[in-house]
Amino acid sequence: MALLQTSSLYRSMEVLLDFFLVVLVVILPFEKRTAMIVNTGLYGALGLIVILALARRTNIRIRTPLDLPIFALVLVAVVSTLFSVDPLVSLKSIHRTLIQFLLVYYLVIYAANSMQRVKLLAFAFVAGSVPVSIYGIFTFFSKEGLLDGRVHSTFYHPTRLANYLVFVVAISLLLEAHYRSRKALQVGFSIVFALASLCLVGTASRGATLGLLLGFLIVFGPRKRWLWLMLAVIVAASIAIVPFQSKHLHFIKVAECFSKRIDVNMLLGERRLLWQSGMRMIKDHPVIGIGYGKTFNLLYKSAYAPRGATQDHSSAHNIFLEFALEMGPLGLTVFLWLHIMIFVSGFRLVRRRLRPNTFARALAAGILIGLIGVTFNGLANYFYKDRLILIYWLFVGIIFSLNRMASRDHVAGPASLKGSAV
Repeated sequence: MALLQTSSLYRSMEVLLDFFLVVLVVILPFEKRTAMIVNTGLYGALGLIVILALARRTNIRIRTPLDLPIFALVLVAVVSTLFSVDPLVSLKSIHRTLIQFLLVYYLVIYAANSMQRVKLLAFAFVAGSVPVSIYGIFTFFSKEGLLDGRVHSTFYHPTRLANYLVFVVAISLLLEAHYRSRKALQVGFSIVFALASLCLVGTASRGATLGLLLGFLIVFGPRKRWLWLMLAVIVAASIAIVPFQSKHLHFIKVAECFSKRIDVNMLLGERRLLWQSGMRMIKDHPVIGIGYGKTFNLLYKSAYAPRGATQDHSSAHNIFLEFALEMGPLGLTVFLWLHIMIFVSGFRLVRRRLRPNTFARALAAGILIGLIGVTFNGLANYFYKDRLILIYWLFVGIIFSLNRMASRDHVAGPASLKGSAV
């Protein structure tokens, strides 16, 4: 066994697994025409994990605290698909979203079994964000490829980009603080933070900006003054840039959050109508919902849209409302159960299980802030689809991998996670 693990073939397979992981993490933000690359990275990495596990003669199955709620979510999704208003649409959604984000989660759980690999994923993610941010900034100033004056860069919509950037801003800022003694890394993370912050401003996403601030407040409280100074710059820039935005942005400007003269209908836009339609759908399908996946728009256009409405809407623009109307009250209950466990585990990891001034704690705190920010933004948007949900569950996997490593090394304590070397 030891001979096998030191063989050149074994080491080559480990290097190839690292390659597939880096490709997957870097390509996830590029939504357009990259499905084949994502599938290659995802299934290639999974295949190598199975081969390496067989070579080590270890148990392929690793239990995680989320196994039971994940199984319940899959079960409810399958049942709702059987009774869906369009079973084919629901079945495609299960394949394209549910199966894929669960594969990403378990891929990270199995692959990220050391701090070296966790660091590889973290640095690949941060490095991959640079071209995304630069391209977004370029489109803002060139006025090309904007959506109503809002930046969406490599994503199909500004809100998806904003949710992605919440993770980038939080992680790069905290890793920059962690590497104070290593100037090159500190400067690098500072550049990533500046680019991502500027691009976030260009998205004009109120929910993402407020979610980011809320995440820092929940995780750190008001104690870290230097953190709040940097975040204040983001808010100030968001307000200052409003006059340069498109004149059509009547109800999606960050500055409107601070105006008492804004009417609720102007502030919420069409969301209020979508929420009302979603509540009527729940009333008409109270048991198992209308079916998992992209089924909202099917009923909305045919029976629930206000008279004269022509625009398509793929969701009800509220994560909790969407799960309730897709899979009924049981689906919403399972969703809440799953995500309460995610946040409880994240808080315990950051506040109790990891020592201060460690890479693991800085990364875990940044991820937790990102999860909070995206979930808060989910009150007015639906993020459980497309590439964003794969990125979301990539970080959920890292949280539980760090949790597992902390448990495994409980004798030595979390100091085993300390290393700050790249």
